[in-house]
Amino acid sequence: MLVVDIELAEGNGVAVIWQARQLNQCELQPLIVVLTDYASDFVRDHCFAAGADYFLDKMRDIACLKPIVADGRSKWARRD
Repeated sequence: MLVVDIELAEGNGVAVIWQARQLNQCELQPLIVVLTDYASDFVRDHCFAAGADYFLDKMRDIACLKPIVADGRSKWARRD
């Protein structure tokens, strides 16, 4: 699972999303969640085009992150 912001100290979150999808071209793609203060339609569309699974506004949607992470963990949990 990858939680990424749009604004990074070096580069940007869209590039991280794109690169994560390119590096993991198998069935085991990471779940990618964007958590940002830049929740415009333009930014959201770019994130989804790059391969994001979720796009969350830090101010409005932060409560949604915990269930997404919990669900993502259960999907990737090791089954013996």
